[in-house]
Amino acid sequence: RQYLAVGREYHLPEATAVSQYYLGCIHYLQNDLLAAETDFSAVANTPYTVSLNWHTQGVCGLALTYRALGKLEQAGELLTEFQNRLIERNNFALLEVVKACQAELDLSHGNIAQAIRWAESYDPQPFVGLQMFYIPQLTQVKAWLAQDTANSRERAGSLLAQLAEIISKSYLKSARLAMLPLQVLLDDAQGQESAALANLEEAVTLAEPSGILRVFVDLGPRMADLLARLRQRDVAPEYVARILAAFPESTTDHGQATIEPLPLADRPSSPLIEPLTDREMDVLALLAQRLTNKEIAAQLFISPGTVRQHTYQIYQKLDVHNRRKAVAKAQTLGILPPT
Repeated sequence: RQYLAVGREYHLPEATAVSQYYLGCIHYLQNDLLAAETDFSAVANTPYTVSLNWHTQGVCGLALTYRALGKLEQAGELLTEFQNRLIERNNFALLEVVKACQAELDLSHGNIAQAIRWAESYDPQPFVGLQMFYIPQLTQVKAWLAQDTANSRERAGSLLAQLAEIISKSYLKSARLAMLPLQVLLDDAQGQESAALANLEEAVTLAEPSGILRVFVDLGPRMADLLARLRQRDVAPEYVARILAAFPESTTDHGQATIEPLPLADRPSSPLIEPLTDREMDVLALLAQRLTNKEIAAQLFISPGTVRQHTYQIYQKLDVHNRRKAVAKAQTLGILPPT
């Protein structure tokens, strides 16, 4: 704020834009989204006051803020327009950053297949820009976790290990905090609950002094469930409760956290955004039997974390908030037989 005041007083447009960029980062991470929108908009709308790299980060920050506010259509339009500008400038390095941010939006839309196609084509090296707000390699990890196969989990783990080694040598606490929650989700998907909760405790310890919330909230219901489990162990209970309160309409159904899906732009007229996969149908049928995640995991020979991921995708596709509503809607649509 002092830097911003100096920039404005002495009419220094670059200093003003850079300070607003960092304020946008802070406000976003602390979940002050309206302030983040104002700050990132100032950077995104003044393209010639900072370098193109700073400008790109401001655009990505604004797109992610739009996503968090439920303005997915605006986020998509912003990135599409900016991609065209980068193509006109032949700046294909920064174009890859913006494509990665678009893949982040695809994951929010439930377009996992499209995000996977991007992840398959993206070369994560060299590992540059890890000190910046938006790190494309972390979106690639999210895509592999969303695919949720043995191979994709292995790829996610390999990329996280490479990032962890680089971050440990560079002492980038912000990058480690951004990376750790993804390691938590990977540990949980592999059935390693102790490792997941240990890494989550470290992430919460890093986040608490600065009041950071979004690194957890952006990861949805699986992270909410893990945070609830961490709170039961009496780890930073007040701060964890604050994080959980930041999740949109966080509820508990049969002991599992569920999150209201983000509103989708241009939602098709069909009740389903996309058809349920065979595995999602298996999980849905067992949800109808009121089994717990652990019981479903045992029947399908998968981890409870994988069950939570499938459950989340079911909620997204059926546009519901919890198990009971998922089963009821599936029965109404004829996907499940009536009870």
